[in-house]
Amino acid sequence: MAIIPSTGPVTMTDINNEFGKGLNLYAYRGVKWYRPDNSRGVFDGLTGNNPPIDFYEFRGKVAALAITPSGPTSYANGSTFTFPNYNKITVTMVGGSGGGAGAYGYNNCANGGLTVGVDGTVGNPSSFGGFGSAPGGPGGTGNGGGGTVGQTVTIVFDAEAGTVSINGVVQPGVSPPLKGIAVPVTVGTGGPGGRGGYNGVFIGPTCYYPYGEATGGSPGAAGSVTIQVA
Repeated sequence: MAIIPSTGPVTMTDINNEFGKGLNLYAYRGVKWYRPDNSRGVFDGLTGNNPPIDFYEFRGKVAALAITPSGPTSYANGSTFTFPNYNKITVTMVGGSGGGAGAYGYNNCANGGLTVGVDGTVGNPSSFGGFGSAPGGPGGTGNGGGGTVGQTVTIVFDAEAGTVSINGVVQPGVSPPLKGIAVPVTVGTGGPGGRGGYNGVFIGPTCYYPYGEATGGSPGAAGSVTIQVA
């Protein structure tokens, strides 16, 4: 396909060579068109009182776009995604997991009993530019409790429908990006694990406290950002 010139005269031959509907201009009413920037629409004059179609509507337009499907592909933290030609792009984000809580320590000094470990820290969010983010999971609690996996958030850019949705909800006033728009990708790191509780030991008249620590919590796993192009 050869793009119709964006300036200057447009001939019926130019139109037919690209869209292939013959030499009757009105055969093109309601026909789908595309631009190289991935925008799209239909030609005027399909029904009722719509404006009549004219030659200048064809400037800079093509009958189809070359789209290369891919994915789902994982992207690294700090990388950039540049929008290609597409019909639909699905971005799935998972926030970082929370860190685990530290184990309880044992204190046999005069007060006796267990000493509580520190709770794990919440994981960091994953995000796709300013379009949306997935929160990290809470840290673990209790005696060595594990952290929670981060939340999953899915963004769908639908060029055909002209919509952007987050977890199935269309976002009002937000349009799918055009080809060439670059968006930063952030993959949330896992939250740090909590410190283990102090161990106390009573030796003779002296209480040695702290006397080392119980096992600390494990750090949470990193989140993810995967992108699929269709």
